[in-house]
Amino acid sequence: MGKSENKKNSLLGWTIFMWVLFLLCLGAILYLSFEDGTKAKDISEKIVGKGAAYYYDRDDLSADELTAIIYKVRQYGRIIIFFVLAILGTITIHLTFHRWFWIFRAIISVAMLMGIAVFTERYKLYLPTRHYSEQEMIYSIFGVLAGFALVSFVTLVFSLTRSIVRLSQKE
Repeated sequence: MGKSENKKNSLLGWTIFMWVLFLLCLGAILYLSFEDGTKAKDISEKIVGKGAAYYYDRDDLSADELTAIIYKVRQYGRIIIFFVLAILGTITIHLTFHRWFWIFRAIISVAMLMGIAVFTERYKLYLPTRHYSEQEMIYSIFGVLAGFALVSFVTLVFSLTRSIVRLSQKE
């Protein structure tokens, strides 16, 4: 096997690996987004309640305090999981379509990620135990755009650097 063949196999391996990670993260988001609302609330109260009691070093948190803490944890968690999804998704698209121009890969990435962020919240309109929240959709979109921007900036810098190096080697 030549050097080119090894590079192609390595790229294919990384691409498959990234698709698996991306789809696992997407699966986790879909599960959390579409699971029964009552069940999700009970789990959140148990887990966050224990964590909050430990963090604040008291077991007598009021219902209002616990509700406020749960809300913050869920919203920060939403932003973080969509940020991670965007990083994985953008890298995956850039690897999958590595021969395409950067701008086309970026457009595909942001369209796919924004679609996921909007879909996962809008679909809750059709789930009886869940509620649609425009604010939560905005948090999801923020996480997606932040992750996309991070990866896109890094890939753009590397792409431009590679182009500059190639041009300087031709001279």
